[in-house]
Amino acid sequence: MTVSREIEKLPIFGPEGAAAMTGRTAGVVGLGALGSVSSLLLSRFPLKKLVLVDRDVVEKKNLYRQYLYTEDDAEKVLPKTEAAKRKLEASSRAPIEARDVHLDAERAKELFDECDIVIDATDNFETRFILNDASAFYGKPWIYGGVLGSRGAALFVDPKSGPCLRCVFDEIPSVGAEESCDTAGIHPSLPMIVASVQVAEAAKFLTGRLSAVERSLLHVDLDETRFVKIKPSKQPGCPVCSGSGSSLPDIPEGDEVRELCGGESVLVILRGRKFDLGEIATRLEKEGEVLRTSFLVRLRKEGTGMTIHSDGRVLVNGIGDGRKAMSFVSRMLGL
Repeated sequence: MTVSREIEKLPIFGPEGAAAMTGRTAGVVGLGALGSVSSLLLSRFPLKKLVLVDRDVVEKKNLYRQYLYTEDDAEKVLPKTEAAKRKLEASSRAPIEARDVHLDAERAKELFDECDIVIDATDNFETRFILNDASAFYGKPWIYGGVLGSRGAALFVDPKSGPCLRCVFDEIPSVGAEESCDTAGIHPSLPMIVASVQVAEAAKFLTGRLSAVERSLLHVDLDETRFVKIKPSKQPGCPVCSGSGSSLPDIPEGDEVRELCGGESVLVILRGRKFDLGEIATRLEKEGEVLRTSFLVRLRKEGTGMTIHSDGRVLVNGIGDGRKAMSFVSRMLGL
């Protein structure tokens, strides 16, 4: 791949730095507000590969803050990974690999095994802590990012040389303990600012300019038009990066039920199961309104929605209780 002359002219890249990118792989986890911006920016770099990871589909209600997608994508119920890949490939300078999966410890291990750096564009701390553990285990950096309302934050995390996310946040906030994008919204300008900072820091790392990487936690407040940098400290007793040896969390066995923040939604992961979408669609036709695509089957029944993926993922909308959601899934799918 030919390195862009325009990139070479930038002092922060130069010919050597830009050329170095051609041997590097970057990953983006989450393709919502932040990820739709960061993946767009990263796709313009001459990377060896850009890996996109997300488990959700495009929805109309989120289009105001997710800049890669259209109403047509939402009407087709496209996975975000597929919709993003279609948009980016037309002008991308990096080969793009889309992974429509739920990121657990096993998939985080696979991601960090092949990526030189990972951008966090998720909306929950459970996934971020998985990224943090994988980062420490492989000794590779990742960049935390968060947006909510009119405030956002970003932090370059390299457990080898500085504090990890667990040094900054001791525990994972419980589901519903904090507001989410569904309850508080997101200022449309905010993802562009925070994602641009994340990608700018990633570019420094990818071009070998490690001394230029910003190690502070950057806070952005658009209501006050304020940018604040806070220097976090490495915690001596941190269970992840204190030097006592890092390890990845155990890979869960059996089915998993996860109540999602920000609404009446539950993710059910039926491990070890593969669904024939055609057979599932036929079976569900007697239960309610069914939509089948090449990627998934969606059922709407009496105010409750259920989206089934072939790999065993089932997203239930309209039920916030995990037990009730699992009962609904079991009844509808005959488990």
